[in-house]
Amino acid sequence: MPLRVTGSDGKPTDPQIAVTPVGVQLEPGVLQIIGTGFFIARYGLLLTAKHVVDDIARHDSELRPTLTWLWRTNGTLSFRPIMTCSFFHEAPRDAADIAICQAVDSVKDGVVRLAEPNERIAISTQLPEPGTKIATYAYPDNPQVSFIGSEKSASIFADAFEGEFLSLLGADERFLRYPHVETSIEIRCGASAGPGFGPRGHAFAVNCRGWDLGQDHKEAPLSSVVPISLVLDLQFECPHLPRNSAEEQSVPVERRQGRVTLRDLAAWGHIQVY
Repeated sequence: MPLRVTGSDGKPTDPQIAVTPVGVQLEPGVLQIIGTGFFIARYGLLLTAKHVVDDIARHDSELRPTLTWLWRTNGTLSFRPIMTCSFFHEAPRDAADIAICQAVDSVKDGVVRLAEPNERIAISTQLPEPGTKIATYAYPDNPQVSFIGSEKSASIFADAFEGEFLSLLGADERFLRYPHVETSIEIRCGASAGPGFGPRGHAFAVNCRGWDLGQDHKEAPLSSVVPISLVLDLQFECPHLPRNSAEEQSVPVERRQGRVTLRDLAAWGHIQVY
């Protein structure tokens, strides 16, 4: 299935501007890509994998910032630090391997700056039927990316990977102890947490892991993806919202300092769920 990506407005969108690498700054101008994420709200709210967040926490302890990126309408690129991450603490093995994070423009002296909106992807709670062609877009095989040089540019590998929805597995089947989907999409290092797209271009899952079947294995690749529906009711602190934005006005005042869910954000029009 050729990759199709649907934005929040129901129209086709470019995956490169809504799907972001998750990179660790090894030194100024040098990044290591540890995974992928994709934006679901205009203010930097994104989904990634909890096992990618485990890497984020390890690098945070080493004072190495973890960054996403933002494509501007003029074609330039800026990097955005990941500020918050929420997830089931039993993940990735015993609960859904999905994390809800927020990337912001900057944080200085405790003040969060949200200046530029990002593109967002529509998500779905409906799973394709077994045998359906599906695809992902992700950033594998980028162990080190350098922006050092007079042009401040670098080469980053990203691509669409196609496969088939093989089966929906229940809890305690295979390695993961919750419902998940087996696919024939090849998921390599760095492609973790890329969005799984169905035929209509909605993201229905988050890439979890690929299984190494050995060099002599002649069957199609085997991988696991996690349905987004499993985290719709995960509670997390209300995201930082752009001041005086439509998103801020839509949230009841008493909820702005409390906990919310993706289901709440969908009801308020921040994210699009099909």
